[in-house]
Amino acid sequence: MKDKLSLIVSTVFLVLSLPLLLWGFWPPRVETRTVAIQFPAGGLSLPGERSLELKSPLFIRAGDSAVAELRLLTEGGSIEADSIFDQYIVIAEARLDLPFADMRPADTVGITLSPGGTAAFYWEIRPREEGILRGEMWVYVRFVPKGGDGEEVRLPLSVQQVTIRSGALWKRTGWEARIAGIVGAIIGLAVGLGRRKRRRFSKNT
Repeated sequence: MKDKLSLIVSTVFLVLSLPLLLWGFWPPRVETRTVAIQFPAGGLSLPGERSLELKSPLFIRAGDSAVAELRLLTEGGSIEADSIFDQYIVIAEARLDLPFADMRPADTVGITLSPGGTAAFYWEIRPREEGILRGEMWVYVRFVPKGGDGEEVRLPLSVQQVTIRSGALWKRTGWEARIAGIVGAIIGLAVGLGRRKRRRFSKNT
């Protein structure tokens, strides 16, 4: 009877621990999106072909955080076109607006561009509640005249919709699921190994 009860207990703990471990440790899916940038005709622009690459998580476990990444990429360009950098300090700016989530950094971030250079932005996102979070990622480029002559120009490059789902498993956050899964697996294995030792001992005696 005791041997059968140990088998049931071990099996129950292991069966319940497996989904908690898988859910708690499995890397969430990441969406990658590439968008070409078009500057207004006749105005200030950057040389070469420019594009944005956005990587954002589709799901974040409750209580956990994840990183969203934005890259401003460039291809081509010419020495003549790069003269824009002789006249202006060029700054790429980005901001992520995502209600019901804590983010770092929370404000607009700026990176000074060099000829042919790229820019990378990162945000740590921690949802404050479960459900579907919808927000926007704004990207600008700012031209600041060197020497203080002329007016500063700030151009919006792109606005991208960001949708992230946050949820729990059996009302457990990511951290709670990982701890419960590890503890449950240890208990299940310990009970199972103890049952196996008792059976070996009974056979030898």
